[in-house]
Amino acid sequence: MTILINPDWVTQYSECKGGWCEEELNHSEQGLTKVPQQPVNTYTNIAYLAGGLFIVFQLNTLPAIVFFITSLYLCVGSSLYHSTSTRWGGSIDVSAMYGLFSGLTFYYLSALIGLEDTLTALIMFVVAIIMGYLLRFKYKGNVHLKIGIFILLTYGFLVWTYLINNISLIDGYLIVSFAVFLIAYLSWIMDFRRVFPIKRWGHGLFHILSAIAISMLFYTIYLIK
Repeated sequence: MTILINPDWVTQYSECKGGWCEEELNHSEQGLTKVPQQPVNTYTNIAYLAGGLFIVFQLNTLPAIVFFITSLYLCVGSSLYHSTSTRWGGSIDVSAMYGLFSGLTFYYLSALIGLEDTLTALIMFVVAIIMGYLLRFKYKGNVHLKIGIFILLTYGFLVWTYLINNISLIDGYLIVSFAVFLIAYLSWIMDFRRVFPIKRWGHGLFHILSAIAISMLFYTIYLIK
């Protein structure tokens, strides 16, 4: 059975910045009313939900629960964007990314100064809400630049912590999670430039790999807390 969306939403259509092959399949007006617009890019978002659930069951802490909530929000937001290709779906997707990555950065900062879990979880939740709203709706700009700043800050802080505590940088999940992030980014770039070898899977692979990297990064911070 074909699921249709309100044809009026077609006027709000906004091309997803990724998954070019699936985009091109739905550029006609009839195609734009079908859900999901991009099946692979929609369903691979389940990786964010899986990563959040893994962290919750593995760690069973309040910050882990907040991480799960923000991961779930990204799963829903990105799924809505890729399934409808609408601007409102894109807004939810972007705000969810800001919320997840800013919460992750402040999880590290809370761990660094030794805050207890209840206060850490509260700070993460509040920061995720504020950053998700402000960076998406008030201080608009290059999304990838702002997300990249959060990622580099988190890794920079972690490397600094490793060095001052004489911990080997190749010990644990730090290097692996960073490497997975790089591969995910490479998949995104190749898909965006339309050179990814497996059509329809470049952006989907980005979802899967970035979800793994994010979860590993959270776990890395937990280990040094």
